[in-house]
Amino acid sequence: MIFNALMAIFIPACTAGVVLLLASRLSGASSAVRQSAGAVGLALGFVAGQFLILGKPAFPPIDGTSWLPYLAGMAMCAGMICGTFAQRGWVNWLVAILICASVPYLLLQTQFKYTWSPDQGKLAEGIFHLAGIFVALLLIWKSIDRAVRTIPGIVVPLALIVICAGSAGVIMMGESALVAQLAGCLAAGLGAVAVLAFFIKDFTPGTGTTAVLVTLLAGFWINAYFYANVPAPSALLLVAAPLMLWLGTLPFISRMSELKSGLARLSLVTLPVALALAYSLHTFLAKPAVSDYY
Repeated sequence: MIFNALMAIFIPACTAGVVLLLASRLSGASSAVRQSAGAVGLALGFVAGQFLILGKPAFPPIDGTSWLPYLAGMAMCAGMICGTFAQRGWVNWLVAILICASVPYLLLQTQFKYTWSPDQGKLAEGIFHLAGIFVALLLIWKSIDRAVRTIPGIVVPLALIVICAGSAGVIMMGESALVAQLAGCLAAGLGAVAVLAFFIKDFTPGTGTTAVLVTLLAGFWINAYFYANVPAPSALLLVAAPLMLWLGTLPFISRMSELKSGLARLSLVTLPVALALAYSLHTFLAKPAVSDYY
């Protein structure tokens, strides 16, 4: 069990690292390949880690967690499209709208069947939730995409690691150790991205990376909030964290020195994540009893 848990960290990191290293070092690699490499590496690494944790994924998917490897594959294809047409803004918008609408719709089928069904008169409530999640994910997509395109170096990968690792901690305290482990797989893949960004000048994970990040983060958060016990304030704070990347692209921060701007951007992202962890810890410790992890 411990061996599989360690391999579920090592394999995603190696997979993402190898794919991105090859794409950045191959002299004949096109711009489309480089812009798509992050999506391919992170998605394949996540699926490999998920296989080590859960084994062969169920088909058809039976719950929110079993949807994640299939969503990762869908996001990888979406990321490749965005990477191939990186300079065409309308393609990015179209793919973003499709992903941000389809991911919550697929993951919340159980909610619509049992909680928000028309028979219970709560269909409008379900549609309201779906619309709100769609808008939030679209804003997160544009925030991450802008940061990946405009902020060089290691800052964006580190900020994304903070978000994924913080999400794993919040979800663990929300009594879903399984989803927390899967969030750790994505964090491990981003660790490889950060290492490459540190050692390779002008390295970029590519614009296609955004599709995989938004899809998997949405998958973790939706599973954790609707199907586990993550408190609403913690969930909202985690959603706010990637939006802080957009603030990091504003001119008054961009005009700072490299060190000061990097620290400012990391601080903006870390603050909501730290608050989410603190609130989840307070809620977890205040419980009279802890239900079993699943």
